[in-house]
Amino acid sequence: MITITNGILTASIDPLGAEMKSLKKGDTEFMRHDPRDGWKSVAPVLFPIVGGLKDDTFYHNNKAYKVEKHGFARFRTFEPELLAENAVRFTLKPQAGDEEIYPWDYEFSLVYTLEENRVAVRYEVKNNSDETMYFSVGGHEGYALPEGLEAYTATFEKAETVPVYSVTGPLLDGGKKPFLEDQAAFTLKDDYFTPDALIFKDLISEKVTLDGPSRRITLDFSGFTDLLIWTIPGNRYVCLEPWCGLPDSTESKGNLAEREGIIALGAGQMAVRTHTIEVEAK
Repeated sequence: MITITNGILTASIDPLGAEMKSLKKGDTEFMRHDPRDGWKSVAPVLFPIVGGLKDDTFYHNNKAYKVEKHGFARFRTFEPELLAENAVRFTLKPQAGDEEIYPWDYEFSLVYTLEENRVAVRYEVKNNSDETMYFSVGGHEGYALPEGLEAYTATFEKAETVPVYSVTGPLLDGGKKPFLEDQAAFTLKDDYFTPDALIFKDLISEKVTLDGPSRRITLDFSGFTDLLIWTIPGNRYVCLEPWCGLPDSTESKGNLAEREGIIALGAGQMAVRTHTIEVEAK
């Protein structure tokens, strides 16, 4: 475990998956930590896909590649490099056999930096191949809500008129239903997360804030095209998930280049995305 601090915040990140396991301000732990709930992760990093592929498969140059939901980076050990007392970089490169599940030569880094009351999470993806590389990337941080889900509200920075999108299993099924109507804030409810996440796209906001009795958490997801909010009903945490990309649809033909929100990165190029998390204990 690698721990960084700026004198205000302290974060601990596991090289396995480059996953932030703890974010503390003083004695207040902001990340999900209760072992009794039904989810065993804390903040998995999603790459080279987000969500699920139809049949866990995509095709490139007439060859099938199998990648499970949310990709493989969360199961890999990254190489850490401490940049400063308040910053660390974790880097992942292909390992032997990766060409059978993902055909591109990549370099994927996560840089965590503590800045006052914020942690900046910077994603750096470099394409070392000689052709265009297709990928998605995203975060999945789970935040502790000690007073329970319904004691918290989620508030976008601007009033939104947006639906949420439905899934069958891990796949978008083409359904949607109204959710916000010229509205910025809503109270979290277990019912919202049956059967799965609240999936938002085409938001005009770039920030969302969780606010409750003991804490306030603001996610700035500018640079990401989509936002998901998720929990397993009955538990005391919620995930705010900035994504570049969405799950496959039930009608998907498996062409990764046609996947909604996919990033096309030219040979030798680098893509960078950053989200920030600002925390306040009450």
